[in-house]
Amino acid sequence: MPNLIKSQLLPAERTAVQQLLQAAMSQVVPKSKPYTAYITRKTPSAMLFLIDQSGSMDVEIVFQGQTTTKAQAVALTLNSLLDEILNRCNREGELREYFQIGIIGYGNQDDDAYSAWQGALDGEAFVGMSQLRDHYLSMTQTTVEQTIRGRMIVSQKPVREWITPQSGGLTPMKAALDLAADWLEQWIVALEDKDCYPPIVINITDGEATDGDDTELLQAARRMKTLNTADGNVLLFNVHLSDTEHTPVLFPQNPDDLPEDNYAQLLYRMSSEMPASYNTDIARLTQKDLRGAYTGMAFNANINALVYFLQIGTTTSMGRTK
Repeated sequence: MPNLIKSQLLPAERTAVQQLLQAAMSQVVPKSKPYTAYITRKTPSAMLFLIDQSGSMDVEIVFQGQTTTKAQAVALTLNSLLDEILNRCNREGELREYFQIGIIGYGNQDDDAYSAWQGALDGEAFVGMSQLRDHYLSMTQTTVEQTIRGRMIVSQKPVREWITPQSGGLTPMKAALDLAADWLEQWIVALEDKDCYPPIVINITDGEATDGDDTELLQAARRMKTLNTADGNVLLFNVHLSDTEHTPVLFPQNPDDLPEDNYAQLLYRMSSEMPASYNTDIARLTQKDLRGAYTGMAFNANINALVYFLQIGTTTSMGRTK
């Protein structure tokens, strides 16, 4: 499936995909209990990461006791997550194609959105697990902090690297959302009516978009969130990174949980309401009860909060593998 999907479409190709998508969506019969499909080699799911690579990502922060830039910390965090996903797709001595993974960067290259894969994967849209295994850039050592029986354990482990830190230019977030929707539409057309767990999209940014107003951004997010498989709609998460000491707000249950900030309210409206299957993990992280619904966003998040957020955003779907 990944090789069928183009990272950039010509206008005529986009029109053709839209026609195929309309036909495919008309055949979908929504489930009474969505987000319950198992992820198998025949019915894989997708994860798509949108990474802000604008100039402001060059701001220095402290992460794991060391001074680094936001771009470096995000690249390290995402590489670690991809490494974990790849390891968890190894079952009984074989690598199973449970997921297709995409990475979209935005800002650094002519203030546009683009495939952020590097090396042999440069220019690809979604890549499968075997591609991920075979085409990493390098192997690095990273510090891992774990709390075991109340004690903080710090250790070193090798992590493969697929992307390197990038920062420069403005923040064309709307272009990234539009490109993500292009990729997802092709992905859904390629499903051929298979019952697949819906794609997860995680947008990581430290600033407001420079290429669209609130209405345009909401429309771009809505275009993505209305895409669906038979198992439910695409889930869109938005993470706002901050280098301040403000308290992070993770998975708010209503707009009143957020500060009086127009950008926070915009991200809230752009983000998906979380399926109930995520509630237990979210409640454990946020120390909230299980009542009500959560929204897939974080505001004023530091890198540690981003790590927790990404784990919840991906762990539930990985738990559906079979």
